[in-house]
Amino acid sequence: MAKSIVVIGGGIVGSSTAYYLSKHSGYTPGKDKITILESTSVASAASGKSGGFLAEDWHGPDTASLAELSFSLHKELADTYDGVNNWEYRPVNALSLLGQVGPKKGKLDESKKKGAHWLNDNIVDKCTVMGTPPSTAQVTPEALVKTLAEHSKADIVIASPVKISRDNDGKISSVRAETREGDNIEISATDIVLTAGPWTGRVAEKLLTPAEAKKCRVDGQRAHSVIVRPSQGRELSNHCLFTMVKERSTTHEPEIYCRPKGTAYICGAGDSVALPDDASQVVPSKSAIAELKAQSALISDYFDETMSVEKEQACYLPISSSHSPIIGKVSEGIYIGAGHSVWGITNGPGTDNDLNEDNPETLIAPGILEGRALSIDEDTLEPLTEGRHGLLYRCQRKIDDNIGGIQGWIALKAINVFINKKRLPHDALRESFILARTHHPNIISLLNAYESDRIYVLALPLQPLPLSMILSYPDFVPSFSPFSHIARSIIYQLLLAIEYLHSDEVGIAHRDVNPSNVAVDGNGCVKLLDFGVAFEYGCGMEDEHPNGGMYFELATGAYRAPELLFGSRAYDARSTDLWSLGVTLSTFFSHLTSYNCSTSPRTNSTSSISSSISTSSQGGLAVFPQSTESIAVVTQDTIRCITW
Repeated sequence: MAKSIVVIGGGIVGSSTAYYLSKHSGYTPGKDKITILESTSVASAASGKSGGFLAEDWHGPDTASLAELSFSLHKELADTYDGVNNWEYRPVNALSLLGQVGPKKGKLDESKKKGAHWLNDNIVDKCTVMGTPPSTAQVTPEALVKTLAEHSKADIVIASPVKISRDNDGKISSVRAETREGDNIEISATDIVLTAGPWTGRVAEKLLTPAEAKKCRVDGQRAHSVIVRPSQGRELSNHCLFTMVKERSTTHEPEIYCRPKGTAYICGAGDSVALPDDASQVVPSKSAIAELKAQSALISDYFDETMSVEKEQACYLPISSSHSPIIGKVSEGIYIGAGHSVWGITNGPGTDNDLNEDNPETLIAPGILEGRALSIDEDTLEPLTEGRHGLLYRCQRKIDDNIGGIQGWIALKAINVFINKKRLPHDALRESFILARTHHPNIISLLNAYESDRIYVLALPLQPLPLSMILSYPDFVPSFSPFSHIARSIIYQLLLAIEYLHSDEVGIAHRDVNPSNVAVDGNGCVKLLDFGVAFEYGCGMEDEHPNGGMYFELATGAYRAPELLFGSRAYDARSTDLWSLGVTLSTFFSHLTSYNCSTSPRTNSTSSISSSISTSSQGGLAVFPQSTESIAVVTQDTIRCITW
């Protein structure tokens, strides 16, 4: 069957997608067709106005494999199409500059500038090498994007998408678009790829069903930049500079990328101005541009009033709701590649070939042209832990047989079917259904689920850093800066996850909230894990136990709510979550530790709580050991850390 693929968006991701689709072995020129549908012009938004800094190994686990692949593709593209001359591709040195505006420091030893001779002596406190060739490089993005679009041989249509049509079977049949002159055009389509950068969320809301659009939540944040040329005779070095300069009570953090032909790209000054309708309406703030110029002049005299300003501009960084790229299959015939934030140019080429592990299970090009599902490298399969109800493995996923290599680690949760059918509290099927219908940046994602006659297998993103491990670090003291900032972020995100689950729209209680089931990924994003005993309201689970009522033999002992300890079969599951959350927070912010408690309920359900506390050595409520800290102090400390 012939493919007619419509790529919505003409930035780095859209142009890369069109290019690599056209090079894929499953694509037949003359039979298959690719269209880039762009509302303004190719590279008119962030892809034409960004700095073009590339880093191979600066990325967290969510995007490390994507960045590594993309970085190699940048080098391959430069070799193929003379990137050195056509889009100024070159390896660069990256520096971190810490500075302070204050009294004159005198002549600085040039070696402390790490080769960036143009830095002001009086500003440099410390200069550190962050990256060197061959792991850091740069490009001029606009020229790169236009080259990719040209060599993709795609039809470029300047119009805005208005509606998609589906046939009687629900399959995509066409895209209707409107030109700037107001004319409607109909583009035949079998597949659609959303690569509209910060406008991706809006396009999804307009074209897709609510359930589909919910998976494509991407918005934008405005950032500013200037391109300047120092006066004649002032030559810049081959450096990209990441700065933090203190001026009284203010900290400036402009980034300065020296380019091959004598210019410097200077960016920063982000703000929260709302995203306009399209790229043609993006205008820079005069005050933000003036601020960038003033900040750069502090860092180097090369950027004083003698320099010439070649461009003053703004663009919107595409930010997803999870703060990680969203890449893969949304539904049958609909794909997405968006939300790369500041790393769009670095990770653009690999987006068509790779898949972020927190997102749907099909690659863009192979998914469209081959219908490929998630596949793993069996040689990397290894066990992690063994529990009462199954095994947890880790393994790596294949990228693409045509490219070779593997990408980041994922977790495979294998549960014995026989145990699952005995209706123990842990239910793999229910966990997979719950994860499939929850979409929140702080909830673990389901990549795929498999069933055989012996086991259920859930494929999940591997989260190697649980909160329990963070809390165990002796140097981690959440009450004090800078750890208090980290602590507040973790707590806030955890509260968002619980609030989302408990909402009337979702109606889910986790029933096992504790530090071991909370993880933090490489981007600082909190993930709530392990929904094996989760409770779903409105599904008849009030009689989930074979003998009637609800399960109470669940939740980690020290975090278990009193009603579970006393064997109640009728309780508010949301309330038990809040109890467990409260115990988690008290452990988080104090030197107190929770006693583990008996897994068996007390036979006398009328026993008083005070009696249970006094006989805690015989099992019962989780209680705290004696400590020099009172509960009141712990509570105040917790509140202060959350709200400060």
